[in-house]
Amino acid sequence: FEIAQGDTFGLIGHNGSGKSTMLKCLAKILRPDAGTIAVTAAARTLTLAGYDASYAFDAATKPTITATAKTSDNATHNNGTLTFSSNSTGVCTINSTSGLVAFVNSGTCSIKASLGADTLYAAPADTTITFTINAAAVTVTSAAKTMTALGTIPTLTYTNGTNDADNLVFSTLPTCGVYD
Repeated sequence: FEIAQGDTFGLIGHNGSGKSTMLKCLAKILRPDAGTIAVTAAARTLTLAGYDASYAFDAATKPTITATAKTSDNATHNNGTLTFSSNSTGVCTINSTSGLVAFVNSGTCSIKASLGADTLYAAPADTTITFTINAAAVTVTSAAKTMTALGTIPTLTYTNGTNDADNLVFSTLPTCGVYD
């Protein structure tokens, strides 16, 4: 026999005829002695939320990505292990379980979500989202020189172990900038 998703069915038989055994085989508690039982888990679609199209690199609040798995009848079923990963770790990273994003550099951030199968539902296809992290302008003034960095924020260090402005140098140069 074949039972489609959403169908209602009943097993009728005399005591000892195998009704409970059949249900245990369908639930994979027992294995049949002969024949084949194929149980196909219900399909789900994974949808991601909690992000905007773009962010400033220095945004005070970073996005936390959330995921919702829905079946064809639009019921929410988030059973299974949910994990997040970044496909662009040079631009952003993400906590694999909480979904909190951290910005590393400006560029396009690509985040993938995966939800594992469970006993009732198949694993939905992995879902990937992208958003832009825009460069933050940082202005550093030293003596008569001003520099505005667009991109990686430069690191300032002192040379010769002194703390005076004459020995201040950039240990990381920005990728582009405007120098006065």
